[in-house]
Amino acid sequence: MKRVVRSRLRIAAVVAAVCGLAPLSITACPADGPAGEGEGEGEGEGEGEGEGEGEVRPDDEEARQRLLTNWETTLLMPTHEAFVTTSTALVAASTAFCADVDDVAAYAAVQDAWKATHAAYKRIEVLRFGPIVAYPERYGPTVDFWPAREARIDAVLDGDAVIDAAFVGAQGAVARGLPVVEVLLWPFGENGDGRGRYVDAATGARRCSYLTAASIDIQTLATGLRNSWAVDGGAFVRQLSQPSTAGAPTRADWPHFATTQVAFSELVNRMGFTAENIRRDRLGRLSAETVECAYSGRSVEAMRDNLLTVLRLFYGGDATLTTTPAEAVATATSLGLVDHPRLVERPDIVAAFAAAQTGALAALAAVDTPFGVAVVEDRDGIAAADAALHTLQIVVQADIINVLGLTLAFNDNDGD
Repeated sequence: MKRVVRSRLRIAAVVAAVCGLAPLSITACPADGPAGEGEGEGEGEGEGEGEGEGEVRPDDEEARQRLLTNWETTLLMPTHEAFVTTSTALVAASTAFCADVDDVAAYAAVQDAWKATHAAYKRIEVLRFGPIVAYPERYGPTVDFWPAREARIDAVLDGDAVIDAAFVGAQGAVARGLPVVEVLLWPFGENGDGRGRYVDAATGARRCSYLTAASIDIQTLATGLRNSWAVDGGAFVRQLSQPSTAGAPTRADWPHFATTQVAFSELVNRMGFTAENIRRDRLGRLSAETVECAYSGRSVEAMRDNLLTVLRLFYGGDATLTTTPAEAVATATSLGLVDHPRLVERPDIVAAFAAAQTGALAALAAVDTPFGVAVVEDRDGIAAADAALHTLQIVVQADIINVLGLTLAFNDNDGD
């Protein structure tokens, strides 16, 4: 552990000195692009372990296993637990509001609870493999099918079936999940008070039934997703944290990572995929109606929530969006990629990642809000954010994957 602390302090000093980092302030460092770009350094042509920067090293297996084991308890399971916790709070808040729809504070509390639940899910979304995409649950699209289909939601409200959690759970993805609750809480284009729709004597009670039932359904989905990962449930987390001894997964449709090399590569590749997915699926939208979170207005926050998990994989599970990279390196209490011996020896790549992630967060923060307006009126801001995320993507997919001796994988995200 003393070696890790000394290494982190050394890297922190390099990051701070090279980049002069401050929260959300860096746009480019080093100025000539990602580490090694154009220098021929770390550009292996083969695939597989040890290709790229150097041969297979005796400490590779131990380093990967230490990180995977640490991530189970400091990142992977806490991230899933947070989704359960926030969705439980959403159920409580929606129930309390529907008990007194005249309570303005209670309405605001439901909106805040939804935002917290949405943020928690966005931090899971980076892990788009295994239970989150496997049939029949296919938790990801069920929890977060967007853009919302308001006409389908209105059809439920206009119908005469009893709306309870069982009814919502039997619906297709367009009539359940986080976007449905978002539509129920915010009028489109107003990003404000839709409470009057609940006060209405003719329709308010049915809307409340849908709100509470959909919230309970989200909690059920969050619990199912968590349980599929948990050691005392489906134990999918052990496919990643203990791949050499876990054996085959408890379900045949979940991926099997036979070695630490394969499991570790999966997680590191997801970091690059996340930047790519934000560029294509979020920044690529061209109208207000098709952006994520068009009703609540937290489109940019959702992208930043995705990036937070990327930062936590790199720096450790207690990294935040507001600390500087140098602070994240120096003060972390859990392990991240920055502790891998190959990256300890390459503070230039650590600095390149620090600059790229800070630039991406800054560019997103600079985009005009609401995002639905920005996609039409702030195309320069969108282009700047896209470029910054592209830089982050390159640092992960060219520099980090290469120096760690991993294989660049194909992005299997189908965009749903």
